[in-house]
Amino acid sequence: LKLNCYLSDLKVVHPELEGRVTKLKARCKKVLLLLPPITWPSQRGAGKIPEKTNEGTPPLGLGQISSALAAAGHYVEIIDAHRYNYTVAEVSEKAKKFDYLGISMVFSTVQSTMELTKILARGNKRPKIVIGGHAFTLEPEKILSSNVVYDFLVFGPGELAFNRILDCDIEGKVPNEKNIVVETGSVDHMRGPLRKKVSAEYQSIWAELPLIERDAFRDPSNNSLDRKST
Repeated sequence: LKLNCYLSDLKVVHPELEGRVTKLKARCKKVLLLLPPITWPSQRGAGKIPEKTNEGTPPLGLGQISSALAAAGHYVEIIDAHRYNYTVAEVSEKAKKFDYLGISMVFSTVQSTMELTKILARGNKRPKIVIGGHAFTLEPEKILSSNVVYDFLVFGPGELAFNRILDCDIEGKVPNEKNIVVETGSVDHMRGPLRKKVSAEYQSIWAELPLIERDAFRDPSNNSLDRKST
């Protein structure tokens, strides 16, 4: 029996499942994954679905992370703010309803990521922010010296690292992996041979990761994407 955070809204549970459901709820985290835009649109029409602005594939990397987290029992949603016109205010408000916000950041989206994380940092309630992607993997020192707000930075593949972060949270621990930076941690250990080591370790477990679930990709109306839209 595979259960996850969808159970959080259940008011009545069969007595035989009550213990199991309680344990699963305690271990389940709500995660919002975001592909940010290069620049945030100033506004969108009130009550309208954001228009699709960019063709191409959905964020497959986030889809892979989503599937890995869901397989571990977590509830995950993806926002593709690159293809759809979400405003920074809409994303920040939605993010507050989640335990974690995972952002895939490239160099062209550092500024938009910075803008979003600063807004979240000013609020009383915000998710823990996990940032990964090419920008930090290729230039960790540059990102650490920027004004991006984060709780965790992930170097390299995020499928196992994100799950490790969530496991540590549940267990009341702090991640101590070589490819995870906690707040203002050091990146000296990510230089040279260790970069190759992390890559080699990831390749060895690639076949064990779950396949991307197509249902992970949804438009702003919460409709699963069909083949014509991808």
